[in-house]
Amino acid sequence: MRLAPACLLASAALALAASDTAKAPAGAQDEIERLKAQVRAQQEEIEELRQRLDAQQKLLEGLLPPAQALAAPPASSQAAFSPPYWAPALPDSAPVKAPLSFELGGVTITPTGFINFAQVWRSKAVTSRLLTNFAAIPFNNTVLGHRRQTLSSAQNTRLGLLLNTRVIGWNVLGLVEGDFHGYVPNNVATTSNPYGFRLRLAFADLSRNRWEFLAGQNWSLLTPARQGISPLPETLFLTQDLDPNLQSGLVWARNPQVRIVYHASSSVAIGVSLESGDTYAGGSAGAGTITLPSALQPNYFGQVDTSTENGNSVPNPNLDWIGKIAFDPKEARSLHLELVGLLSHYAFYNP
Repeated sequence: MRLAPACLLASAALALAASDTAKAPAGAQDEIERLKAQVRAQQEEIEELRQRLDAQQKLLEGLLPPAQALAAPPASSQAAFSPPYWAPALPDSAPVKAPLSFELGGVTITPTGFINFAQVWRSKAVTSRLLTNFAAIPFNNTVLGHRRQTLSSAQNTRLGLLLNTRVIGWNVLGLVEGDFHGYVPNNVATTSNPYGFRLRLAFADLSRNRWEFLAGQNWSLLTPARQGISPLPETLFLTQDLDPNLQSGLVWARNPQVRIVYHASSSVAIGVSLESGDTYAGGSAGAGTITLPSALQPNYFGQVDTSTENGNSVPNPNLDWIGKIAFDPKEARSLHLELVGLLSHYAFYNP
């Protein structure tokens, strides 16, 4: 009789233990399912954040200047608008410097240019040096039209200096460039070939965010570019002709100027420049000149530049105004469109 309660208690204990053992796997399974649900929720949140970052990246690319929206050069892998693609990199960006560049007082100085030796053979004797005078090619009914010309020259050698720095948050770029196509004495080929050094470019460019300001002598805003509006010569559409006189029919000039450029987006750039003008009436490099009425010619002489006098001595009423809008559509990476306008003013005095 006394064993019965003990047996009942033991049986109850065993039953409870068995019940707990049976419930344990079910609880663990519930915990696993709960953890899986949390992981799925976290993955969904990560995917949502990734989509938001992609949308923000596309928005930033839509606001960047053209060369940053593509593959920016090593010296400009910065945030949205600081610095623009032609400006020096920020100090903490560890830019890849040119092999010959060096630092001097916070300014990065890079020598530019090349040494050029040219051997020219012409089927006709053009009365010019290495620069071909396209207006002076002789006809066959002349003596020089039957003479070939052989010419060796190193005067196309080019020297330059590129300077980069930052001043009060502004990116500052300076460029000075020259070659030896300047003054040529009459006895140049007798012994020493002393070709004169001439100025090509000399300007300073300041840029910050979307704005850019340039002052100095640079390629005219009329000169077509390959992409956007940039002050650097390598961005221009100047062909790869070996002749230093570039290409017949190409619109170009290197003028003293003041230029303002606004980079509206990665596809649109707007620029305005005030450039030094010249009341030119022909006569350069053998070209023809305008024919003035005989009664007015004495008074008009000296008021127009016919290349017989110093061009700076000819009066010019005002600077030339040039405006340009450049388009680089994202849908066509190799397409570049420009809309350019020129406003020039010529005046004469007739006593």
